[in-house]
Amino acid sequence: MKMRLQDTAAAGLSPAGSSPRQSNEGTPASSRASSISRQGDRGEPFTLEAVERRVGSTLKELYHQKDLKEAILSFEESNFSEHQPEAIRKMVEVTFESSPADCKLLGVFLRELLKSSFFNVESFISAFSSLFEMVEDLEIDFGKKIYGYFGEVMAPIYESGAVGLKTLVEVCQPLREFGKAGVLVSAIGHAVHGATATVAFSKLWRDEAMSLADFLSQDDDEDQFVEDHALEWLVDGTAVEEFWDMVCNESVSEEGILAWLSENVKAKRQCSEAFTADLVIRLFEGFCQTSQIKDQFPAEREPDLEKVVNGRSQLLKHIIATPNLELAAMYALLKLMVKLNHPRDLLVAVVQKLNEADVLSAESIKAWIDDKTRVDVKGKGVAVTALKHWLEAMESQDAQE
Repeated sequence: MKMRLQDTAAAGLSPAGSSPRQSNEGTPASSRASSISRQGDRGEPFTLEAVERRVGSTLKELYHQKDLKEAILSFEESNFSEHQPEAIRKMVEVTFESSPADCKLLGVFLRELLKSSFFNVESFISAFSSLFEMVEDLEIDFGKKIYGYFGEVMAPIYESGAVGLKTLVEVCQPLREFGKAGVLVSAIGHAVHGATATVAFSKLWRDEAMSLADFLSQDDDEDQFVEDHALEWLVDGTAVEEFWDMVCNESVSEEGILAWLSENVKAKRQCSEAFTADLVIRLFEGFCQTSQIKDQFPAEREPDLEKVVNGRSQLLKHIIATPNLELAAMYALLKLMVKLNHPRDLLVAVVQKLNEADVLSAESIKAWIDDKTRVDVKGKGVAVTALKHWLEAMESQDAQE
């Protein structure tokens, strides 16, 4: 019989240290043992029932008050030394059952507890491995989005280096049997937020000599998996980083960028939605940062924006070459606007310049406004209102001419 979430308290996880594991790279045995000795200074070890009660009450308060320091203090006053894997597992279960939206906050909480050695790495591996052994039941409870939940929890931990990336191979071993290990890696990668963060995570991936092949079955096509899951930024990290540096460097010509792109990035990946989105966000986020744009796009910055668009117009037209990619570019701009908290007049200014440079057509902009395929997109209503007014004004002016 398969275990369900509510049955896991009786799963019988071994206490930390009861069955020796092989040392993990970058995590000395003395460091892993220190959490147990330090917790021994907090009085008698908690029983499993006491651990579960403390986990439940602390997380309930954390998710209500969002006070991470208070949650850490609550745990620091506890002695989980005999039930570390059970405690970590219970934390994940409580979060999924109460509010999956709090997954990222749980990830940050676990990151801090691992960095302070309250929990050791072996207990982390044991807890998540056991959860992944019942992933088929979790899919029944939560659907395919369960991997996104796990990604949100695990991203802050791996991104920060609180646990070495090499351990992910061991943690994901149960998922390989179900053909889902690569899906989890993709979820972790996409839960890493922000352009700077993805570059740092890509570098960490390369520095630890990680390979997607360790997470895929023999029947999986790695290139196809990368395309399907938009992981070009992860596996092509070195090339992509160099590309973004050139794109944002005014002294590098478009001809030089296009030539380099042809030699270093597969044509199939160049015309992907993920590559389009990255280009749009990097280019205009950089402009907004250097121009110190906050609440509103100032009219005096229009020549600077025009210079950015015209200076990379051939590159933009090369990458954003189909109506579908124009749609992807519009969604990328929306994502940037949400991140910047919708500076007034900025979206219209950018879209107008891209339209004047023949990068975005009026038809594609209208298609994006009418698109209903992405129902979970944030902030689109604000953007649509602004663009509708601009389109109406543009069409009225064309009619008069």
